[in-house]
Amino acid sequence: MKFENGSNTLEIDADPPPPPPRRGWVARRIAGLSTEQIQAIGVWVGRLLYLLAHPLRRIARSNIRFIHPDWSRGRQKAFLKNVFRHYGTMVAEMVQLSCHSGEEYIKRNCRIQGAENFSQALAAGRGVIFISGHLGNWENGFQLPALYFGAPLTGVAKAMKVRFFNRYLHNFRTRFGNRLLYKAGAFPEMRQTLRAGGVVAFLMDMPRQKEGIPVDFLEHPATATRVAALLARRCKSPVVPCFCIREADGRLTLRIGPPVALLQTRDIQADLAANTQRLTDVIAAAVRRNPEQWFWMQKRWKSFHPELYPDYVGAKKKRKRKKRGNTAHGA
Repeated sequence: MKFENGSNTLEIDADPPPPPPRRGWVARRIAGLSTEQIQAIGVWVGRLLYLLAHPLRRIARSNIRFIHPDWSRGRQKAFLKNVFRHYGTMVAEMVQLSCHSGEEYIKRNCRIQGAENFSQALAAGRGVIFISGHLGNWENGFQLPALYFGAPLTGVAKAMKVRFFNRYLHNFRTRFGNRLLYKAGAFPEMRQTLRAGGVVAFLMDMPRQKEGIPVDFLEHPATATRVAALLARRCKSPVVPCFCIREADGRLTLRIGPPVALLQTRDIQADLAANTQRLTDVIAAAVRRNPEQWFWMQKRWKSFHPELYPDYVGAKKKRKRKKRGNTAHGA
């Protein structure tokens, strides 16, 4: 499958339509597991990741210490282990969804809260911008609008370096009709999708080095994309927050909030900055409500606090030395 935009082309080793769910003996057993069994498997997967995924553990530990410096080491460690348990459970839930039909999975494992917020926004006919974060089970949550409302999402994804994992994630994410854009300069296609009454989705809690603008996230400076705010202004589309949270009983709830009120004055740049901060505040509030379900393994504050991530600093210096060497060699 190829995605083209002028000179930018990325070939994905997956052909549409995505394959149907595997229904062999193993898949049927996985699909038939109860919520309690999936959680138990997820706990063991999380423990294994905690022991083996040293880079992720270092990043998460650094982030937790940065945000909660007043916590004792014991409390920080216990919180970190719970973060990995959640992530392990998310992986197990993803595997189970890949073995289910969509309707069957929703009936057994999911709830929808605030469906009217999305239905009303979609009925306005200007498209809908979903914003979310790496919170709860964001991967399964990405599937639910297509399954529940019959409204597939369009999102922008970064291709993974390992082709096997990239192919698996692509098939998983697009299985129920969602569309992914694997390229820089996807703004025109997202704008076209909205003007056709479609749905565009953003995960707004990732650091953006080049196109990002400064924001405060969990009371510390970071960066965030302003594309959601820009699309909302250009297309007059409502921006609807949406989070797929795991509840105490182990089931997932897709929580859809009312549209976020955005500023619109004559100062476009000031509005984009203020509105991006408003959207970031919505993400941060959701993280505070479910802190152990956030993806603490990302370098969220690297733009302003690169010292939190020594490996990142070292790799950045190495790239600069290599670039200088190539420049000198070329001269």
